[in-house]
Amino acid sequence: MKKSFTLLELIIVIVLISIVYYFTIQNLNFKPKKLDALTINNLQEYLSKIEFDDTIRLDCIDSDDMQCLLFVDENLQKTEKISLFKECPVVYEYSKQLKTLEFRDIELKNMESYRVCFSFEMTKNKKSSQFIVQTNQKIYVFNNINNKPIILKDVSGVYDYFEDKINEVKDAF
Repeated sequence: MKKSFTLLELIIVIVLISIVYYFTIQNLNFKPKKLDALTINNLQEYLSKIEFDDTIRLDCIDSDDMQCLLFVDENLQKTEKISLFKECPVVYEYSKQLKTLEFRDIELKNMESYRVCFSFEMTKNKKSSQFIVQTNQKIYVFNNINNKPIILKDVSGVYDYFEDKINEVKDAF
């Protein structure tokens, strides 16, 4: 005696799958999300939404209003005023020694030179700058692994952060 599905049972299953498929596709939102405003927390995500061929860079200059300039493929973009910081942050290289980074000054077409106190660059392969940023409120650790910076309470947390990463690598082997 052979057992098999009846035609009616197969039709019922197909109808149920079709209904579930129809309602789930209806509820999915395929529109790209718009980012509200640029913050240090969504910096990499924000910049990755902008079209560029080679590199994209955000340079924050030391000025009264702490304006940041956006460079797409080394061309200054005419965009709305971007301000990430209230005052220049301290930027350290990506290591537990906390060696301060200095950025190159930029000259604009009007021949004025500006001191850059923060610069974030990202390539088309999503490789970005790696460093540690200290603001008045928090410490932000930028690396190529995470899309968002890791937030620490104070500078002493940087040493613990790197020790944890070293232990993770040791435990992996």
